Amino acid sequence: YSQILEDFKQVVLLQPKNREANYKIGVIYLEIDRHNLAKEAFKNMRSYAPKYRGIHLHLGQIAEWEQAWKEAIKYYEAEAALIQQPAEKGDDIATKTYQRLGDLYHAHVLDYNKAKETLENALALDDTHVPTLLSYANNFFSMDLLGAAAEQFERVIQLEPENLTANYNLALMYEYTEKREQAKAQWKRF
Repeated sequence: YSQILEDFKQVVLLQPKNREANYKIGVIYLEIDRHNLAKEAFKNMRSYAPKYRGIHLHLGQIAEWEQAWKEAIKYYEAEAALIQQPAEKGDDIATKTYQRLGDLYHAHVLDYNKAKETLENALALDDTHVPTLLSYANNFFSMDLLGAAAEQFERVIQLEPENLTANYNLALMYEYTEKREQAKAQWKRF
C-alpha cells in the first residue's frame, strides 16, 4: 500500500484537485486503518468536489468508527442524496450507503419504518447483499414480524449456508413462532 499511496500523492502534488487520486488516497488510508488521515483526505476533497460519489459514504463509516451516530447518519443521507434515481443495479456505493443508513435508522433512531424503506432501496440494487439481508431481518424482528424475519434469515442461509448469525437467529425465530421441530433441527444445524 505504501508505494501505491506514494504514487497517488505524487499525482496530487502535480494536480492538487485530482479527484480520483485524492479519493484513492482516502480509500488507502482506510485500508491501512489510518482513519484520521482518511477523514482529512475526504473532508478536503469535499471542499472542492462535494458531489463526488463515495466521499460521504466513507466519512459515514469513519463517523461510525468514532461512534458519532448522528454525524454518520448525516453523511449517509448526503451520499443517498447523490444517488441517481432510479439507481443502477450493482451500484456498490449506493447499496452500502442504503444498508448502513438503514442499519442506523434501526439501531440508533429506532425508526423501523424508515429503516425498512431504506434497506429495501439497498435490496433493490443487490438482493444478495448479505449485510443488508441481515439488517432487514433484524428490522422485521424489531417490528415484531417474526415470519418475515425468518424468511430473510432463510435467504441468507441460501446464500451463505454457514452464516452463524443467520443460523442462530433463524433458530430463535422458529422457537418464537413455536415451530418446535424446525427450531430443534435449526439448533442442531447451528
